[in-house]
Amino acid sequence: MALNPVQRNYENLTSKNRQFQTEITENSRSDLNYYRRAIIRESAGSAFFLVLFGLLSWLVFSNISTNLDNNTLNWAATTINPVFDAVLGFFTTTGGFGGVGVMAVLLGIFFLWRRQISNLLLLTFSVGGGMLLDSVLKIFFQRPRPDTSTEAAHLTSFSYPSGHAMASACFFGFLIWLSFQFNWRPAVRTAWTIAMLFIILMVGISRIYLVEHYLTDVIGGFLLAAFWLLAVLGAGYKLFQLWQIRRLNRSATPR
Repeated sequence: MALNPVQRNYENLTSKNRQFQTEITENSRSDLNYYRRAIIRESAGSAFFLVLFGLLSWLVFSNISTNLDNNTLNWAATTINPVFDAVLGFFTTTGGFGGVGVMAVLLGIFFLWRRQISNLLLLTFSVGGGMLLDSVLKIFFQRPRPDTSTEAAHLTSFSYPSGHAMASACFFGFLIWLSFQFNWRPAVRTAWTIAMLFIILMVGISRIYLVEHYLTDVIGGFLLAAFWLLAVLGAGYKLFQLWQIRRLNRSATPR
């Protein structure tokens, strides 16, 4: 029996809709598999750095790293120089809770102005959560600062892990992650990444040079930051994206 024009149009639309639904389903399955693998991979990376932090903590509080820490501080005492004082003093101010806090607030205001709420939340969890975690662990470990620390007389916080190392790695690490969300040229992104890593490294060196932290304090701060950023910006963010895809799939499925 021949179909009239209305029936033919209906059949064509139905066929195209089925084809479209099939393509959506196939693409969704591919996306779901990608995000599942990414979550597993980045969760494993986060766990790896957490294990390294735990191992370092055992070395520190078993006094196995004492000679390394003392030798590093002795070396720092022999390299005192007015130029180094000024340069590394700048980095230690920039990478502290105060400096990082101000930069994070300004960046957060920019995200709020641009209505980039997801970036604002990720910044808050990455930097604010990282600082909170560091403060809690300082109280838990209660490692005294070096005896020669110029800040020891007026600082009430403990030494391990380094708050400067943690805060700077979280904030500037977030900026590295943010650069991968834009369509930057590879050369520009590489230069940006190197610059951010340089700042992070210099903040860590400044804490040792100024005899405010042991070497293991700084390494601990870096390891903890790597764990935290991979947990938040890696596995956590991918998990959120996976939830979004599943929600869209449910809303697109015919009832």
